[in-house]
Amino acid sequence: MLLKLPSAGVKGYNSDIDPWDLPPEFLTEGINFRVDANAVSSQGGYSKTADAPTDYYPGFMILARTRSTTFVVMAGRDAVYAYVGQSYTDIGGGTVSLSTDDEYFWGGTLSGSVLLLNNRVLYPLYWTGSGAVKELPWDIAAGLTWKDKGFTCDSLRSHKNFLLALSLHESIDKPDSFRWSHPADENGIPFTWDETNPAGIAGIQSLGGDGGRIIDGLSLRDSFIIYSQNAIDVLDLSGDEFVWRRRSLSATVGLLSKDCVVEVKGKHYLMTDGDIVVNDGNSIVSIAHNAIQNRIKTSINTEFVDRSFAVSIDAHKEIWFCVPEGDSENVNIAYIYQWKEQTWAIRDLPSGTAFIIAAPESTDAEGWEDANVTWASRIDRWSDGVSRVSFDELPYGVNAVNSDLQLLQTPAPIEDLGTILERTDLGLIDQVAVTTITRLYPHIRGSEPVRIQVGSQDFPGSAVRWKPYNIFDPTKDRKVDVRTTGALHAYRVMSEGKGEFRFSGVDVEYEQDGVR
Repeated sequence: MLLKLPSAGVKGYNSDIDPWDLPPEFLTEGINFRVDANAVSSQGGYSKTADAPTDYYPGFMILARTRSTTFVVMAGRDAVYAYVGQSYTDIGGGTVSLSTDDEYFWGGTLSGSVLLLNNRVLYPLYWTGSGAVKELPWDIAAGLTWKDKGFTCDSLRSHKNFLLALSLHESIDKPDSFRWSHPADENGIPFTWDETNPAGIAGIQSLGGDGGRIIDGLSLRDSFIIYSQNAIDVLDLSGDEFVWRRRSLSATVGLLSKDCVVEVKGKHYLMTDGDIVVNDGNSIVSIAHNAIQNRIKTSINTEFVDRSFAVSIDAHKEIWFCVPEGDSENVNIAYIYQWKEQTWAIRDLPSGTAFIIAAPESTDAEGWEDANVTWASRIDRWSDGVSRVSFDELPYGVNAVNSDLQLLQTPAPIEDLGTILERTDLGLIDQVAVTTITRLYPHIRGSEPVRIQVGSQDFPGSAVRWKPYNIFDPTKDRKVDVRTTGALHAYRVMSEGKGEFRFSGVDVEYEQDGVR
C-alpha cells in the first residue's frame, strides 16, 4: 500500500500539542529550517563580511539611509561605526567609552533621514549621514543639549514629526514617564524638548497605574503605542493643548524587553513574558499558543532575557524573535514566524550574536541596463536618488564577541547547516493497526545529499526505535529502502554538511500487519 503525504512538515514546528494529535503537515522537532511556498527548506550557518577595524564590542545595529547611500550603523562599547561598501567609518567622534555590558543599552530610530541613537548611560545623539554623531539639542535657542541637562532615557522613538523619550532618567528617575519634543521640520531635529518653552508644544507625562516601567514604544498607523512591563497604552494626537489623548489597551500584557516589537502590515508583533502576541491597536491575540509557547517559556535564559529582540525580514515575510536559551548570555535561537502562512520555524544563531537587522548586500547592485526583469517579478525595494535597482535585504548579525558583521544566510556558510526536520507519533492508518514501512519516496530538491532516518513506536509518546540513517541524493535517487514496524512511525531529514535542500512531502510504502 502507498500513503501519499504531499505536504508533510509544511506547516512547520509545533511543540505545544501532543505529537499524536498533530496532522502530518506539522513537525514535532526541528532546527535550522524555513517554511515557505508550501515546502520546508534548510536554513542555517553564516558567512563573514569585511573584518571590523578593531574589537569595539557592538551591542546594537540599525539601517540608516540618506538620499544616495544606505549605511549599516553599529554602536558598541568603544565606538560607533557606519558600514558601507565593505568599509567601516568611525562616526562616534572618539567620545564613546562605556563600561562592560553597557553596549546592550544602545537603541535607535529614524526621523526622516536623521538617525537618532540613544544609550541610557550616555545621552541621545543624532547623525545626518556625514561626519560624526552630535549631541541631541534640548533647546536650540538656549544652547542646551540633553548632555548639558544631564538627562537620559531608556528608549528614544519617532512618531510622525515628534520624537518621544521613554522611561526618563533626570534629577530623579521617572521610569513610568515620557517626554515628547516639539515637531521637527522634515529631515530635521526638534528645536526644543523644554515643556516650559512657550514657543513649542513639547511636554512630559506620567502613565501612573500599575503598569510598571516603560520598556519601549513604536508607531502603529496613526497612533503611538507605549509598552510597559505590565501594560500597553495608546497615544493619539488630540489637536489641542494637551497634544495627546491616551487610552489603555491592556493592564496585564507588557513587553519582554526593548526592541522586542516590530510592525508588519499595520500590526505589532511582540514578545511578552512567556508569549508572542499580535496587537492590531484594539485587541491582543497570541500567535504562539498551541504552537511554541511552552518551549519558549521553559527554554529562555531569564538572566539575560533583556538582550532579546525581534526583527522583520520582509523579503521572506518572516519575523525573527531572537532569545538567549540555555546558558547563553547572547541570543542563540531565533523563533521564526512566517506571517503570511502563519507557520513557525527555528534556527540557531552564531555564538555571540548581539543584534540582527535586514540590510542590503554590501556588494554593488546591478545597474538599470542589466536588470532584465519586470517590476512585478521583483521583491526588492527601490530608493529615490539611487540610480540602480536595490538589492534584497538579507539578515545580518553583529557579533558582540569578535565584532564581526555576519550574513546569516546561505549559500556560502562557514559552518555546516545543521538542519534537522523531525516528526514522531505518525500513524499511517490509526493508532491501533500495526504497519511496516518498506520504502520512502521523498519529495526533495537539492544539489547535495541528505540523510534520512526512519523509526517506529509501540504507542503514543513511547521511545522511537530509530533505524540507521540512509544517504539520499536528490539529483539521482528516487526512493529509500527501509524496514521498520510499529503502531506509529517517525522520520528525520537532515542536512549533510553545507548542502541546501527543499522538502515538500513524502510517499510511504507500507504493509499492514494486523491489530495489537
